[in-house]
Amino acid sequence: MSILTSVLTSHRSDIGLDVRPLSTSLAAEVRGVDLADISDELATELRIAFARHQILFFPELRPTPDQHVTFARLFGPLTRPSSVKPSVDGHPEITEFDSRELGEQRAVSGYRERWHVDITFAVEPPGGAVFHAVEVPAAGGDTYFASTQAAYDRLSPPWQRFLDGLVAFHEPGRNILAQADKYGQPDWEGTSVHDIPRTEHPVVIAHPVTGRPGIFVNPGFTTGIKGFSEAESRTVLDFLYAHVTQPEHTVRYRWRNGAVAVWDNRAVWHRRVVDFDELGGATRRVQRVQLKGDRPTAYATGGLV
Repeated sequence: MSILTSVLTSHRSDIGLDVRPLSTSLAAEVRGVDLADISDELATELRIAFARHQILFFPELRPTPDQHVTFARLFGPLTRPSSVKPSVDGHPEITEFDSRELGEQRAVSGYRERWHVDITFAVEPPGGAVFHAVEVPAAGGDTYFASTQAAYDRLSPPWQRFLDGLVAFHEPGRNILAQADKYGQPDWEGTSVHDIPRTEHPVVIAHPVTGRPGIFVNPGFTTGIKGFSEAESRTVLDFLYAHVTQPEHTVRYRWRNGAVAVWDNRAVWHRRVVDFDELGGATRRVQRVQLKGDRPTAYATGGLV
């Protein structure tokens, strides 16, 4: 069965897992999961579905903080939940994002949400995120996701060959550094965010589980391409940013209170939609656990480098 065929086909396993694809490029909703009763067989099926769809949504899981952490561990070992924000009291694996804080930040700095991949300025960026929508507005506050693997697949062979072997620079940027100073948590796994050198990652990486190639740059933290002039870098990066976010590579997810998502930081970009009044009473409060990642591995047309 091809990747495309498998994505187009809903699947209900013998042990009750119901996987419903949301698009041909990425994402599926999963039903039939009881946090109090996850067998080894079910955990294996969840990991297979995650590798296939890049994002799994669980619409009504409603985990406690302890269940959130335990559930996240099904997908791999954990790393720090944030490079800048403190953890939730009593739960060092979880960090919380409250829209009211972000609204105040935007009111002062003018910063706006944009497409990004979490913490790619680190040598070993997180492998994924396990995200719990604790409280969301009645309308608004959705999240867009984009598949960098589907985007790579839809490039022409000459573009693929051109990108394979290129290396990009990643840096935290002023917003991350300002947040680190504000919250007093300026480090990532023991290294100060201020001291992290400009990091180099392949422009096209091979997924460590599936081997599938994906574009590993993002508007949040990529600052240039090694060996290219600033103008040349900007031309290539602007093309890739526009290409990855084409509608056929994306999904927009409407959160419900209690929903959980697991997304692959090595294959997916995300961007929050700021379309509600963050300082006028509507609240979007979410909690995140991060999965540990490895140093990205370069891909060359036809296989690993």
